[in-house]
Amino acid sequence: MKIMVTGATGFIGRTFVKEIARYHQVVGVGRDATLPVDKTIEWINWDLSEITYKPLFPTNIDVVVALAQSREYRQFPEQAEKIFNVNVASTLNLLEYARKAGVRLFLLASTANVYRPSSEKISESWVVEPATFYARSKHMAELLVQSYSEYFMCVILRLFTVYGPGQQNMLLPSLIDRVRGNTPLQIQGKREFGLSPIYIDDVVQVAKTIIEDRNEGVGCETYNVGGDEATNIRELGNLIGDALNTLPKFEFGNEDNPGGWIANNSKLKSHLNLKPFTGLKDGIKKVILNEQD
Repeated sequence: MKIMVTGATGFIGRTFVKEIARYHQVVGVGRDATLPVDKTIEWINWDLSEITYKPLFPTNIDVVVALAQSREYRQFPEQAEKIFNVNVASTLNLLEYARKAGVRLFLLASTANVYRPSSEKISESWVVEPATFYARSKHMAELLVQSYSEYFMCVILRLFTVYGPGQQNMLLPSLIDRVRGNTPLQIQGKREFGLSPIYIDDVVQVAKTIIEDRNEGVGCETYNVGGDEATNIRELGNLIGDALNTLPKFEFGNEDNPGGWIANNSKLKSHLNLKPFTGLKDGIKKVILNEQD
């Protein structure tokens, strides 16, 4: 199959295209198209925040995988237009391209943040209540994808705390840096913030399986893509400390938190034939060992 991937030079995209290019023809779309992620990949340089520029895409494509994320996603309202362009406007452009190119499958990477935080495991049937501009823009993209589900198969992946080697400026690398630097981890309230981290290779496995097994017909499926283990900041700190042979420090505050984002991934596991996910302890060790290489 011929697969086009946006966000191909990002954290998830780099790992995904390297794996999928072993089995399929890949067209990578990214801001840094000169990066030699894989010489077998055809590269298209396109900053999705610049919607006035329309790159020359292949006439025919089998699958579109939308992994792009705005670098400015935390900078609202200053960068609201760029966030909207990457998450919403470019999604519409890609959907129209997909319709005209005869695509069989459109795969969108969304976020668990479209849900309201909870102390319970969140399933796909929960009401969507995005609370931030970024999360609302991702939900808008989901609605657009659903609208095109009469033309090709659509799959939405709501990602829960993806982590892995090479990641920057996100939760797990930040916690590792703090534990390594002997800086206390902040824990607020009696009810700790819950999450279900998933290792990058497992996200890639999910996307690859969907591409190869769910590329026919029409309709739309939404899946929670999170790890099997529910955890919190304190437990993560202790796991990181064990891997670094360092005793983590904690500071406790009185400010309560609304819960967190813990995935119920039973629908994903029942619909797809997946290998067991990477355990949290092993995943953290892999990240730290990669940093030491």
